[in-house]
Amino acid sequence: MNSEKTITLLVTYKAADAAKFIKELAADGVLECIRKEEGCLQYDYFLPAESEGSVLLVEKWQSAKAQKAHMKQPHMKRLMEIKDKYVTDTAVEVLQEV
Repeated sequence: MNSEKTITLLVTYKAADAAKFIKELAADGVLECIRKEEGCLQYDYFLPAESEGSVLLVEKWQSAKAQKAHMKQPHMKRLMEIKDKYVTDTAVEVLQEV
């Protein structure tokens, strides 16, 4: 039995053009690369209906180790370049499951 806990991150971005930010990530292939990473259980962006200029990212990983490895992937450099064009603020909430 795997003793590592799954980890879920709720990442809230403030973005000048939230929809364009997500569309560019998808068009560039970044989201597809992330979703194929070992240990990725979920990686989805949402646009809150009542909070214009906000983006919610829900990412779930098999373990904290898998999430840390994710941050070192080559396509994350491209994600950061796109993020820098649109995002003005980021807040992260980490949830660990048993």
